Amino acid sequence: MTNSSSPAISMAEKVVVVTGSSGGIGRAIVTAFEGAGARVVGMDIKALGPDDGTYVGDLADQELVNENIDSIERDVGPIDILVNGAGISSAGALLECGADEINRAFRSNVIGPYNVARACGQRMVKRKAGCIINIASVSARLPRFNQGPYCISKAGLRMMTQILAMELAGSGVRCFSVSPGTTATPLLAKQLSSYSEADMLRGVPEHFRTGTPSGRLVQPSEIGDAVLMLASDRVASYVVGDFVIDGGQSLGM
Repeated sequence: MTNSSSPAISMAEKVVVVTGSSGGIGRAIVTAFEGAGARVVGMDIKALGPDDGTYVGDLADQELVNENIDSIERDVGPIDILVNGAGISSAGALLECGADEINRAFRSNVIGPYNVARACGQRMVKRKAGCIINIASVSARLPRFNQGPYCISKAGLRMMTQILAMELAGSGVRCFSVSPGTTATPLLAKQLSSYSEADMLRGVPEHFRTGTPSGRLVQPSEIGDAVLMLASDRVASYVVGDFVIDGGQSLGM
């Protein structure tokens, strides 16, 4: 009997930029692409260490982003894949948090990803090849109690991705989003002061919080593996969409 399993995904010689590379999900995405042989460059507000090669800076600074993308293309090579994983959590009731918190969420979750997608996308279109993946969230479609700024900003990122995909269709550049559900990251640990892990999995009806039918948290490595697969030539016809990894949280939405 022949073995019909597909060979491992190879990203040999591919240049991949991952924003938010020092975070839990970002680090898992870096690991997945490095494991497939890609040359991965991180961009983040901070580096994991002094020699990890991360381009450090505020992604909402368009001029700095353009300079960094120029440097990457000059020193590493033309960027084949961009994964926008940078972002922040933001909590607070909408009538109380104020415009400053809304602006903070949009600066990190929309403006930053837009700047990097714009800088990379312009270069990819000229080469008629490339892939842009934005890490959104199931919260872009599921309202969250006391997480208004986060939900609104991630919904903005998801819509931005859909419009980019529409505008880039036919250019040779693919663009889509990946929306994780509740994921076991250091960021989640900060939220456990409001909800226990059991609450997050079971759901909190009084706060209109849906549960997770799978009964477990999403692991960062699962997101990394999914992003790697979606960026590969195996799904080259997957031009636009939102790939949800949430253990069933958004069933029925």
